[in-house]
Amino acid sequence: RGLSGPIQQVWIDPGKKVLMKLEFNPGQDLLTNSLTAPSVLIRMWAASELVKAGTVVGLNKVKDAMLMELCPQVRFEVAKVLAQQKTVSAIAVLAALLANETHPHAMAPMAEAAGQVRDPLLRQALLDLLARPSLPYMAKARALTSLGAQRGCTSSQNLEVANLESDLALLSSHLEDNSGHGVVCKGALSGIGNLRTRAAYEVLKGRLGYGRTNFFAKSVAVGAFAGVARWQDELTRKEAILILTDLLRDRTSDVRLAACAALESLEATSAASTIEKMKTTFPAQLHPWLDKRVSALRKTGESPKIPKLQSDVEELQSKIRKLEDKLQDLVAKAGATAAPTARDTTAAPAAVAAISRGLDVAPS
Repeated sequence: RGLSGPIQQVWIDPGKKVLMKLEFNPGQDLLTNSLTAPSVLIRMWAASELVKAGTVVGLNKVKDAMLMELCPQVRFEVAKVLAQQKTVSAIAVLAALLANETHPHAMAPMAEAAGQVRDPLLRQALLDLLARPSLPYMAKARALTSLGAQRGCTSSQNLEVANLESDLALLSSHLEDNSGHGVVCKGALSGIGNLRTRAAYEVLKGRLGYGRTNFFAKSVAVGAFAGVARWQDELTRKEAILILTDLLRDRTSDVRLAACAALESLEATSAASTIEKMKTTFPAQLHPWLDKRVSALRKTGESPKIPKLQSDVEELQSKIRKLEDKLQDLVAKAGATAAPTARDTTAAPAAVAAISRGLDVAPS
């Protein structure tokens, strides 16, 4: 049957009756119109496609739609996609959405998404979120963890050390918050582990003693301690391995298991035999998991290669984000000065080619 007019929105299996993953971009206009579709899934898909396209206009459309969106799940799922893009424009939209969010079910996953990429805007948005009164404990825990992952990110390198110190003080102030069976304390411990500084190492080291940490959170403290120890010097790493080896004899099974995983992350081959001997303190169902830890330790050395590679990757990602922002500015300028006409259909390709060479295109 013929259409009575142009297509306004695109709906593909809005009831999700077919098991599939949809990857389809019908164009910016149709996606923008689909942001107001009755189906939650269609709105989520349309916003995700616009975010993946990465245009400034499309991202602004997503921002306006999400500020008016009534379903919290749509908002935090779109926030996750924004964090995955890691571009300057996407980060700005994510920070605006986090600052505007008030629903308890959406604040926690949005705060978690804000920790996936380091950016001064996201760090400030997290600080503003933590400053809110009566913040739900799950949202507070995720915000604390993500704040640590920002590692004092700032536009000025001179202020980064001061930011790290202030963030450590803020995170440490929540270590005695046992609300939600220690959920907030767990978030603070994980955030301190993400800071990677020597001061954070000393704070976590002091929380491993008996009775120094919430019973429900001590296993998280062990993992966070191992995470920050990976970024320290060789002598400090050896000290951390000795402390974690002693924790293999802790009276709590969760702590002993966390110590096993922590020793594996530090590639402590010397602890392989100790872990193998303590298998008898666990039920038989956990023996295969422990065997994998022992096998992995015996195949690796104690050289901290992974932290260096991870640091290099993060530096490259930061450079790529800046280059993408500059490229978008060049595309916008070239589009304004070299718009194609009916007589000249080669202007746009010439503009793109000139941008790739870093040249200016004169209007025809």
